Amino acid sequence: MSKVFTALAVSVDGYITGRHPGPGHGRIGATVAGRNTYDDSDGFGGTGGPHPTAPLFVVSHRHRVSK
Repeated sequence: MSKVFTALAVSVDGYITGRHPGPGHGRIGATVAGRNTYDDSDGFGGTGGPHPTAPLFVVSHRHRVSK
């Protein structure tokens, strides 16, 4: 069974960072978002998620609707 670790900090302006922020210091294995967050953000503007190099998983109890 896999282990899941999470650690994050959210500032007032909405940016997420680690302990020692700066270029090359962020380590994101995956991003998990709720269905409402995904829909309200318009699919994160088509960027594939809030973090450009991490896979995005959207959790929902509803079926996926194709656009």
